Amino acid sequence: MKSVEPSELIGKMIRDEWGRRVGMIVSVLMDGRGEPNWLLIRMGNGEFRRYALSSLAVNGSDIVLLSGIKKRVDALCRKDALLRCETFLLSDLKDGELDPDTLNELGRDVKRDIGFLEGEARRLLRKVEFIIQKCKEQIRFINKGIACLKVEHDLGRVSDEVFSASMKMLLSGLKSVMSERDDMEEARRRLLDLLNKRPSAPLEAKVEEKELPEHAEEHVGEEASPIDIEVEEGSEVALPA
Repeated sequence: MKSVEPSELIGKMIRDEWGRRVGMIVSVLMDGRGEPNWLLIRMGNGEFRRYALSSLAVNGSDIVLLSGIKKRVDALCRKDALLRCETFLLSDLKDGELDPDTLNELGRDVKRDIGFLEGEARRLLRKVEFIIQKCKEQIRFINKGIACLKVEHDLGRVSDEVFSASMKMLLSGLKSVMSERDDMEEARRRLLDLLNKRPSAPLEAKVEEKELPEHAEEHVGEEASPIDIEVEEGSEVALPA
């Protein structure tokens, strides 16, 4: 984010990455250390929500609320790359550079982290697919709205002025929704690629007296919390364009 005093943002409108108005910044909020790291935003429906200052991008007079979904996908892909590197490093070390106990412990840590990663990726994938379906539904409604508006205008039931203003909003909205759909489909592709191309977990050193019980790792990652990734609080709600 461009360096700017948080208080300078108060009173400014925010748009999402696809150009839709989100709301207005009405105040700043302090964290536990007294730092103004949060912004309070009045949404289009009258609700007030806080967003991390890091979730905004300032470009001149434009203030953009970055997509939390895209940020989380980026973070997961970085984590995936790190785990791949750790896996390959452990594979290189299994020839005797580390004692078996240490190698086994490192291998279990990587397996646990992979479980966390895959669980978070699946949860995020479900959310992305839900957003894609909502976008497709909106596109259908907008297309029908454009057709019906033209019919009403041709029949003389809608004035030229109203027709022009309404058509402009419909086309602008269609462009935004299609752009969001394309971004979410790219996020979906990246998540599927992450889940489908996971390398095998590093092999443990063969030390019979140190082997884990047969079912000791069946539930690794099932009850664990998602990877700690900072995202803005609250869902993204957009005002009509």
